[in-house]
Amino acid sequence: MKFRLTFVFLILGIALAVLGGKGLVTSVLPAKDIYDPELDWTKLKSGQRVCVNIDYLWDCYEVTTDDYGKEVTREYALPDLRFEPEVYVAHFIGVTARSDEFSQFDKLVEDSLDWDYGEYEQLGERGYIPYDGYLKKMDKEDLAFFQSYLKNVGYSESEINDMIVPFLLVRNQTPLTNILMFAGGIVLTALGALFGFLFFIKGRKN
Repeated sequence: MKFRLTFVFLILGIALAVLGGKGLVTSVLPAKDIYDPELDWTKLKSGQRVCVNIDYLWDCYEVTTDDYGKEVTREYALPDLRFEPEVYVAHFIGVTARSDEFSQFDKLVEDSLDWDYGEYEQLGERGYIPYDGYLKKMDKEDLAFFQSYLKNVGYSESEINDMIVPFLLVRNQTPLTNILMFAGGIVLTALGALFGFLFFIKGRKN
């Protein structure tokens, strides 16, 4: 039991310290605007910090729920919209919305559809969603949901493989949250090491 407690403290502490430290590093990196026309989305990298004022969005393709069935997050299809020689979608990534953002994201999906039908001219005219976050590699389940969604809207398998850039855009945690995670991880790791040392000394004496 004693060694199990030590092991738990060490594992949790190291995990929290790594996650908090990684978050701190990401939060201070310069953010790349993914709407930069010179940016090639296929060159994006996991963990890269990015920012964007989202003014065009496709539907939600995946929902995460808690143990009670309440929706916690949604993932929407974020197109890489290009305008030359004509308007077309070059690529897609996913973007994650929290529950308090659902109505804002759903409204932007509706506004984007209105823009497609020519009901207004300038993207962002009805508002946009500022997003500061980082890129997270899609797991197999995320990718399967995204592929299924694009297939349902009419893309072929070859088009889907060419268009999906398998990343999720996830909001950055606040610096304070990362600091607390990192500090908590260091404390738990230190406690685990201390318990292990004390158990070892006690065992030697016995």
